[in-house]
Amino acid sequence: MNELTKFMKNSASQIKDPESFKEFYNFSFDYAKPLRTTGLDLLTAIAYWKIIFVKNQRVDKWISFLEKEEKRGVTKDEWKIFLDFLNTVKEDFSNYDPEDAWPVRIDDFVDFCKESC
Repeated sequence: MNELTKFMKNSASQIKDPESFKEFYNFSFDYAKPLRTTGLDLLTAIAYWKIIFVKNQRVDKWISFLEKEEKRGVTKDEWKIFLDFLNTVKEDFSNYDPEDAWPVRIDDFVDFCKESC
């Protein structure tokens, strides 16, 4: 696992192009996902987010939220949309529209942050 962590950190930091990073990010889900499953267990998803997004406060808040509020795994859709959320929604959530097609988990995260962050 240490070798994978080193590889992932190095790869993520070298990918500067947003589209290439998105491809890398989406690939990491498929790489981490066990065969014959449709999602990642929560601990695996958290481990990968920590590796991919080193020292990212927004991701750290997301992980804290998941550790406190959720016990279920992460779907591929949630994985992909979380990156879109990071790339489009401002840190203060001023441009967040709950009427957009965000997964409920992200809506709950925004509510969590507005109440406790």
